[in-house]
Amino acid sequence: MAGWRKRVDRKAESFTRNASLGPAADRLLKDLSQAANHGKLWLGAAGGLALMGSRGRVAAGQGLLSLAAASALANLVFKPLRGGDRPNPDLLSELRRLKQQPRSGSFPSGHSASAAAFSVGASLSWPAAAPVLVPTALAVAYSRLHTGAHWLSDVLAGLAVGAASGCGVHALWEALDQDALDLRQPVASPAEVPTLPAGQGLVVVVNPHSGPSSEVDAAEQIGALLPQARILVPGRDGAAEDIDSLLDEAVAWQGIKALGISGGDGTVSAAAGVARANSLPLAVFPGGTLNHFAKAIRADTHQAAARAVQTGSGRSIDVADLRIETPEGDVNTKTVLNTFSLGAYADMVIIRDKMEERFGKWGAGILAAIQVVRGGVPAQITENGDRHESWLTFVGINTYVPAGLAPATRRRLDTGNLDVRDYRTTQRLAPVRLVARSVLGNRGTRALQLFSGRSEPKELLTTIDLTCTSGLNPKGEAGVDLAHDGETVRVKAPEGSSVRIRLDMARGGLAAYAP
Repeated sequence: MAGWRKRVDRKAESFTRNASLGPAADRLLKDLSQAANHGKLWLGAAGGLALMGSRGRVAAGQGLLSLAAASALANLVFKPLRGGDRPNPDLLSELRRLKQQPRSGSFPSGHSASAAAFSVGASLSWPAAAPVLVPTALAVAYSRLHTGAHWLSDVLAGLAVGAASGCGVHALWEALDQDALDLRQPVASPAEVPTLPAGQGLVVVVNPHSGPSSEVDAAEQIGALLPQARILVPGRDGAAEDIDSLLDEAVAWQGIKALGISGGDGTVSAAAGVARANSLPLAVFPGGTLNHFAKAIRADTHQAAARAVQTGSGRSIDVADLRIETPEGDVNTKTVLNTFSLGAYADMVIIRDKMEERFGKWGAGILAAIQVVRGGVPAQITENGDRHESWLTFVGINTYVPAGLAPATRRRLDTGNLDVRDYRTTQRLAPVRLVARSVLGNRGTRALQLFSGRSEPKELLTTIDLTCTSGLNPKGEAGVDLAHDGETVRVKAPEGSSVRIRLDMARGGLAAYAP
């Protein structure tokens, strides 16, 4: 079989090499092949689809998810197993040769796999896109032959891997239930909170930089719903300029009965710490990009949060106390509401933040994910004397579903446990599945269960105590990068030194207004 394949490959290579399509076609095919490097062509296509309404956005999501799966299979599984030499590009004219010759193994063609995956995944979701995407994908695949980058069998195998990935992701996407929660049931046990019909006694801090909404929108909407609430915006009417100072100013106000916060998960986490320290209930008004905590407590609109305040509906929510100790003995504590992680996700957020101004949050997230997959450095962790390398140590506050490598959401917020999952370097596809969560969202990452393996088995704990070895992050800085509630924390420490990290479950540690 191998001899037969080689003979066919050489005949196809000879035929393609001797085919004359003209200088214009040669330049076009070379430019197209290079445009598809690192998926850039398909990232642009996804952006175009996303501008065409909800159907286009769903198609873009399925296309990118399919591309990520196909890229992982082609580059992390099949190439290391088969690889092989590429055709000799010196036999081609300079007009057809790529500027930079690929150095990885030849089999299968990653460009062809990505092209087929994106076009099939997106076209199955939105057939109207097929007349543009499918011919473009086939042109990319042929360009790998025309530029001498691949043999025919490489391209055909890549197309097969990509098409299978696109079909599989689409089938699983359609089969998944968009919302695994039973919205008729409360998320936690009741908590006693004051009833504030018009918001009297409520002080709300608005972070205008957390999400897409303007500060006027959030402040005015909350003020219209709760006219007697006091609303503070950084720098307005003599208020403090930063959120931390503004939170301290809020709780010092005489007559305060509850603290409110409008912002993303990082801002809400900071407010939760202040509310707990001052024995105040917390009202959460979504104002960020993802609003995971607001959605978890079902206060995912300003109206829902305001109704809970007006009717005195509260829930006793589990949180975790995060304790970080540096090699010098300095200790910092934080409240964690949703998740904590070490490894790939923290690296991805650092890279994403550097690119966000140029590419936007969505585009920067995708590019950062690709960089982490290609060159991510695992974290060095010691736990109970066991030293190992981990792509990501994930800790969820309460039990997350689904099981495996793409935890997405939780059904209850009062189970009293930490959900600890350790994705070690023995699982080569783990970084692909993990960073996809931030790029594609909850439903998309649940679809990645199609390609999911098993994580290192862990018990449902109430405490986790880790020692992390300081290394260099993507910026070249020594220390340990960790993330919680969508924000990264940089713990500076000399390279090779140890940083101790401990999380303790605080059962019912936060009283929050919630339906």
